[in-house]
Amino acid sequence: MRLFILILTTLLTTQLSATIYTWKDEKGVTHFSETKPSKSVNEIKTISVKKDPESEIVAEKVAEKQATKTAKKTVADDKLSEAFLVDRWVGYSKSTQKQQEWIFKDDGFFSIKQTLNTKTQIMYTGQWKLDYENIMLSIAFKAETNNGEKNSGFISIQNSAEIYEYKRNSILVNFNEEEFWLERN
Repeated sequence: MRLFILILTTLLTTQLSATIYTWKDEKGVTHFSETKPSKSVNEIKTISVKKDPESEIVAEKVAEKQATKTAKKTVADDKLSEAFLVDRWVGYSKSTQKQQEWIFKDDGFFSIKQTLNTKTQIMYTGQWKLDYENIMLSIAFKAETNNGEKNSGFISIQNSAEIYEYKRNSILVNFNEEEFWLERN
């Protein structure tokens, strides 16, 4: 029984502790690492630390979430889908050179900011969804700034933006009878 407890304690201690090496380089910068330095260093100190199992679980969850996000992005880049559109898109209208900023969030909300000239901007916000090659917009709020004067309010407009073309990082959209080339930003 004592041998079993000793082996169990050794296994748990090995998994819950780590060795950290610390040293100063030729410039006087202090380094910390779980591996010994590859260059020969005059003085290396060894520090034993206990690992926090919860922090390792958190680190694993963060790594899993990042891997999932990367996988989603790869899938999103392959075809037109809601996942493809979730991002910040910027560009200009083809005819009038109005500056555009479209933001589609994965929670179904969007914002569109149109800069008409140096003194005039229009902002639309609301909810969105993709219906084949149309972005269906339920605009709930519109704000307009013109020569420093602001005019805003809640509205209820159903509108759509038709996607004419799309590539990995760009889309050609027709919104309010005007075409916009938008680049993923």
